[in-house]
Amino acid sequence: MKKIIALLLVVIMCLAVVGCDSGNELQTPNDTTNGGNTGNNPAQGGSDYTSPDASKGLEMGYSGDHYIVKNIGTCSDSDIVIPEYYEGKPVTSIGDYSFANEKITSVKIPASITKIGEAAFSGCANLETITFAEGLTEIGISAFANCEKLTKIVLPKTLKKIDDKAFSYCSALSSVEFPSGLEIISEKAFECCTALTSVSVPNGAKLSSGAFSGCENLTTVNIPSADEWLSKQVFAGCGFTSIVIPNTVTEIGELSFAGTKLTSITIPNSVECIQSKAFMGCEGLTYVKIPDSVTIINQEIFEGCKNLEKVSLPNTVDSIPLNIFDGCENLKEVEFRGTKDDWEYLFEFYGTPSVPTFIVHCTDGDITVD
Repeated sequence: MKKIIALLLVVIMCLAVVGCDSGNELQTPNDTTNGGNTGNNPAQGGSDYTSPDASKGLEMGYSGDHYIVKNIGTCSDSDIVIPEYYEGKPVTSIGDYSFANEKITSVKIPASITKIGEAAFSGCANLETITFAEGLTEIGISAFANCEKLTKIVLPKTLKKIDDKAFSYCSALSSVEFPSGLEIISEKAFECCTALTSVSVPNGAKLSSGAFSGCENLTTVNIPSADEWLSKQVFAGCGFTSIVIPNTVTEIGELSFAGTKLTSITIPNSVECIQSKAFMGCEGLTYVKIPDSVTIINQEIFEGCKNLEKVSLPNTVDSIPLNIFDGCENLKEVEFRGTKDDWEYLFEFYGTPSVPTFIVHCTDGDITVD
């Protein structure tokens, strides 16, 4: 009997040891810090996979069937590698403010990430390199704003939306490659990216207000044919001297080209409306012809164009406010494609503009405006 009892005790002790070892290996979705555990890709049957080269110590948040990168956690890497999987679940997004103002120099983003959250990498003053994998569809508001050492980005083919101010004030950014499937570049997305000299926007994309405003060295840019109207301040303060407006555009928005270095502009026959201050402060302009398709000219469209000498206007507009020439100190003549009666009917005074005496050449004679 003593031998049987002793044997049973040995068996019980062995089972206890096995139970303790199994408990040490257990991983649950409640774990939130990437401790570097590696295994198999979940698609291959693994249950506690973390990308082998992923940065260790990132704080993760569990959300049902996937993980989100919450913040840098205890990670001390300057070169961040976001894991594609964690604890057998995909890592699908990088959370708001997750790496804001951190001293990182590069980030590698895997194919599992579909969205980068608001201000996720904003203020990362040492960030020089971003590597995107295919899979990303949206870059959030101010995601990479004020990344002062970022020089080049190649955006993935899957990207559809660049949110407001996503790359604003990236002062060293000199090269951006856009994917052909991009749908929208939101407000001020590249505001004051002063090192940009050339951009090619895909034809399917739409440009929102101020998308490239303040890019003072941007000398070459195309306007995508998908745009039916040019948004407010879309190119304000840019450095180009000429630009082609596609014949799909029906409206030129407020301040669209204000403060640019334009020396000439061709407005296509598709344009119907020119909003206030559209060409304000374009000191290089000397002559502008507005086509017969235009029916609305709003106030001060040429304000401060001090070297503008001649303008050609149609009689198709509903009014001609005098202050469209406010500050055009060298204006000498207006070619009006209508009669003197048409001019008298359409010409309107707004405010107290600073306009010199100029001659209006009508189809049936001249009128002096002083």
